[in-house]
Amino acid sequence: MRRVFSLLVGFVVVVALAGCSSAGSVGPTPSGTPSPSVVVSPSPSPAPDMDALYAEAERVLRRSFELEDRYMQAGDFDEYPPELFEVLADPYLSQSQAVFQMMKESGYRAAEGTVAVFTVKPLPGVSRSGSEVALAVCLDTRASPLVDANGNVVSEGALFNPSYYFRHLNGKLMLFLSDAGEEVEKC
Repeated sequence: MRRVFSLLVGFVVVVALAGCSSAGSVGPTPSGTPSPSVVVSPSPSPAPDMDALYAEAERVLRRSFELEDRYMQAGDFDEYPPELFEVLADPYLSQSQAVFQMMKESGYRAAEGTVAVFTVKPLPGVSRSGSEVALAVCLDTRASPLVDANGNVVSEGALFNPSYYFRHLNGKLMLFLSDAGEEVEKC
């Protein structure tokens, strides 16, 4: 149960603008190699036009975290946030909607006034399911616990290393896929 709540908290993040940077590192998978569904081609650094794409992907990611957090801290689950349709696409969108529904049914929300911290790192040459750009994230939700309707902490959070994948749909760069990452001791 703790793992489920930790993953929930990992999904229910907020943007700490002062704590966010493009620095950070993401460790390899336990086997030291990418999963078979991820395509990796060598690339020492992003090309100049890729820099703009990575910056746009980071903006989309920050916006989605900001919107998710605003609604989850407020416990405002009457309607799925319509603004998220502007930055999320399926299958990520459906997963986000499922988390909102589960939070509504269980009466959980993100603790008010708390901030999860994350750092973002481009993943040059990494593609999954036709993504145009991928970001590795070090996500620390320990400062942003998940609470029940009475304000009791149900999850203290954890440190995760998910990756997020983006592609253009209807002329806009959208977050459409992520992996859960793994709970890690450090990024």
